[in-house]
Amino acid sequence: MVIHARTSAWNKTVYDPYVNMLRVTTEACAGVFGGCDSLHVAPFDEPIRLPDDFSRRIARNTQIVLHEECHLDRVIDPAGGSWYVESLTDHIGRNAWQLFQEVERHGGMDRALREGFPQAQVAETAAKRAKNIAQQRDIFVGTNRYPNLKEPKLEAPPVDRAALHQQRLGRLAAYEASVDPARYATALDALKQAVGGSPAPGSVVEAAVGAALAGATLGALAGALRSANGARERRPARHQRDTGSPRG
Repeated sequence: MVIHARTSAWNKTVYDPYVNMLRVTTEACAGVFGGCDSLHVAPFDEPIRLPDDFSRRIARNTQIVLHEECHLDRVIDPAGGSWYVESLTDHIGRNAWQLFQEVERHGGMDRALREGFPQAQVAETAAKRAKNIAQQRDIFVGTNRYPNLKEPKLEAPPVDRAALHQQRLGRLAAYEASVDPARYATALDALKQAVGGSPAPGSVVEAAVGAALAGATLGALAGALRSANGARERRPARHQRDTGSPRG
């Protein structure tokens, strides 16, 4: 399994935004301790505005410090032997296993989603967190405890969304022009065939990885999967009309 981690967004404050630097540092450490293979550290001003050069530099340097100065990538288990971390890990693991069993009792994830079980669990947790924050049971430095009343508010400069959209389109067009069109088309066709047929375990993932390596964007991958899935859904209906056999 390859794990990509991202620092959280829900717990960031707009009132004392520089505290967010501490939060993302702690979360980045937690991701590394947990064994992630890649990591995204979000800029501290992300909840307020489009990140500027300074906030992006701080986010990058957070990873660089953990890598180049703390050398966390050179230790197999940086938190190994810590009773605190091991105890929390055991607690989370046991509770997660109970949730897995509860989903199985609902008949699997698909049926549980149709019944609204995971959604209800998420909503209950969100409501509990909001209540605890409002009542200061959970402390958010700079938000509901120890606010710096003299902290100047970060201003969000106006953004020309249309110009930004055109800029991103230009970058996308330049990227697409840089890939090998023959290799790109072959890889996308292979992905469509893997999805549209009777895919073997892992074959679709392998085909998607191959398409990405050939230069396929997320939009191209999603389009290939949608078109292949559409064709796959139509085939059994024709088969049923022709042969009278039930759908599998």
